[in-house]
Order: sequence, then structure tokens, then C-alpha cells
Amino acid sequence: MVTKLYRINAYHPDNWLINDVENINEDNINVVKSLAKENSKGVIARVFDDTSYQKFVRAGFKLVRTTYFAQLLSENQGAVSDVFNVAQLDDNQRHQLVQKFKQYYESVHQINPASPNINYRRLTFDDSSFDEQHSIVRVDNHHITAAILVFEDGQNYEMGWTFGDNNKILIALWQSFQSIFPEKSLISGEFDDTDRQAMAVYQEFDWHETMPCQLTMLWH
Repeated sequence: MVTKLYRINAYHPDNWLINDVENINEDNINVVKSLAKENSKGVIARVFDDTSYQKFVRAGFKLVRTTYFAQLLSENQGAVSDVFNVAQLDDNQRHQLVQKFKQYYESVHQINPASPNINYRRLTFDDSSFDEQHSIVRVDNHHITAAILVFEDGQNYEMGWTFGDNNKILIALWQSFQSIFPEKSLISGEFDDTDRQAMAVYQEFDWHETMPCQLTMLWH
């Protein structure tokens, strides 16, 4: 069935996602493109290898984002003042954090726009893996100026999203962030080159890549 060739991402409905990018042939890529055009949609392929990359280049796709997967061993770099974990926030501050997350998420997904129907609280506070103890924010004059949102799977910690009013404040928060973990704890993260703040964190600290980069390619 043609529908098995692609899927719809409810969070980013403007573009369909190609399934099985390594094995799909060029004829079927063209079938998906034709259907997408009929429905006023774009098509995205997320590839990891050069053979797939070249296949989608021939099909008219363009590289729009590179994602790096990496891990960091935490080091005690000293605490910064006015830093709180998310569990300490009151209801108004939690609402403020969700709104800042929404603004950030929409700003870094302009190439593949976010749906206006995303429930950002469901992505954070309502997610059972959201780690309120290790997710931290910096608060200045009752205003959240930077945040690191962490998710936990057993003993594994993953940085979901990180953002701030500017890079300097965000980097300082990351120094505090590492200090709340036991020495040499492993923290995982994904870093899109379309997200300037995430890339600033990636370049500042000693991250080690864990797998090949993911290349996001777009046709529209």
C-alpha cells in the first residue's frame, strides 16, 4: 500500500515523513512526491548514510538540517546562583516555562513548522519520564531566563530541550547543571544545527558522538 511508504507527523503536519529511507526505491519516492503535491504537502527523509543521501538528492530533496547525537560525562564546574530544579517551581512559573518552551520550539522549527495544536505541557510535565529533579531553570526577577529539560529512563539521563534568553546565560546554567549529577554521570543529547543555542552547548562542552549524524532532507 502506498500509505506504508510514508507517515504523517501530527506535530509537524506540513510535511510527510518517508518510511524505510534505506530501501525505498526512486519510483516509490516519486509516488510519494506526487501524492504529497496533490495534498499540498512537502516530503521529508531522514537519512544516515551517503547512499541514501545521494538517492534523495537525485529525487530533488535538499539538506535542511544535520542532527548530532552525543553523550557528556558530567563534571563539577561550580554552581550558579538563582538556579532551581523544576520541582521547586510554583504554578505560575511552570506556566511561564511551558510558554517559553513553546516559543523556543516554534522558533527552531521554521523549516518544518510546528502544529499550533501541540500540547507543550503534555511533552513535559505530563510525560512520566520528565525528570523534574534534574531539569533546571535560572530565574532572574521572577523571570525564567534559561532552562534544561531532562528525561530519565532508568539510570539514563537525556537532555530533551535547552534554551535561554542568550547563550551566555544558557552556558552558565549548563555549568550548574553538570554539578547536580554524581561525578561522571552520563548525559545524552541531540543537537540540530538549525538550533543555535543547542549548538552553542554542543560546542562548549566535551560531547562525544555516539552514532552517525542524521541528515534531514526536504522536498516541496
